[in-house]
Amino acid sequence: MVSSQKTGQHKPRLDTSLATSAFIFAALSWVPLFNLFSNPLAIIFAIISIVKQNREPKLYGGFKRAISALVICSVWIILFFYSWFVFGPDVLFRR
Repeated sequence: MVSSQKTGQHKPRLDTSLATSAFIFAALSWVPLFNLFSNPLAIIFAIISIVKQNREPKLYGGFKRAISALVICSVWIILFFYSWFVFGPDVLFRR
């Protein structure tokens, strides 16, 4: 058996760009007003990344990053609605 180093063949790198983008947008969702569009973008990128990984696992990677982006966004959404219902909209949108 010939090793892959001797033959010059290498394992192709998996495309993790969507999962990485989802994680970056999820991590930046703590910035006020930036989270209004970063959370939905992170969720969309994470879902697209997971779907692509399921369809073509040899080309796409970053499953853990995509899942962690979904978890971070879910926590932020839960905290938003919790604060909305407990403290009311007056606390969130004071003038």
